[in-house]
Amino acid sequence: MIIKRIARFVRAQDWNAIAIEFVIVTAGVLMGIEVSNWNNARVEQARVDRQVASLGTELNANLATIDKYERSVESQLADLSALQRSFGAPGSSEAQTDTRLMNIFRVVTMILETSAYDELTRTGSFRDVEPDVRSAVTDWKAKKGMVERLDQDALTHRISAIDSLSGTLAFDPMVKSFAPTFEPAAARPLRNDPARLAKDSKVRNFLAMRYAIETQKLKLAKDLEHATRKLLSLLRREQR
Repeated sequence: MIIKRIARFVRAQDWNAIAIEFVIVTAGVLMGIEVSNWNNARVEQARVDRQVASLGTELNANLATIDKYERSVESQLADLSALQRSFGAPGSSEAQTDTRLMNIFRVVTMILETSAYDELTRTGSFRDVEPDVRSAVTDWKAKKGMVERLDQDALTHRISAIDSLSGTLAFDPMVKSFAPTFEPAAARPLRNDPARLAKDSKVRNFLAMRYAIETQKLKLAKDLEHATRKLLSLLRREQR
């Protein structure tokens, strides 16, 4: 219809009418583009809002994981301290020593859920959130990585310690304290006598290093917990 009118105006050489029709057509096209862009932006923002809400839910669940991790590390630190004290105390039992040693050899690792974070990263949606939120996310990711790297260091240290202590510690009674049905193939020639272990420099050095690692793990976990709570607070503010 518009094209027919313009053709009629051209034949009649009505240039004013042609100019008006051109302005109308151009304005209509520009308005259509603007409406389309606005609608796309609205849809995109709604998607980002959903992803941010999912990240908040994910972080809340991860707080429970971090808390469980911290309690496990604290349990190991308590056993390390108790074992060190038992070395100088009369009447310390081998059974208690076996149980504490077994717990000390356990390495607790932190595994957090990151599917919502990964989706925000993959889709580039972090560019649509506030700068302070992006900064908090970067800090959270860095602190999470520090905990994970120290967990790997703890695992590496345990592997090397088992090799170096294989002739010093009696591992079969340690295993039996956690798995009562376990029966060694022969009578064990070695026992975890607290008095003997107290004089062994390898054992004392191992315990000192384990204590240092677990203390650092607890500190980094607390830092991660703080970063998680800060990020959650910023996300709630952005969703208002």
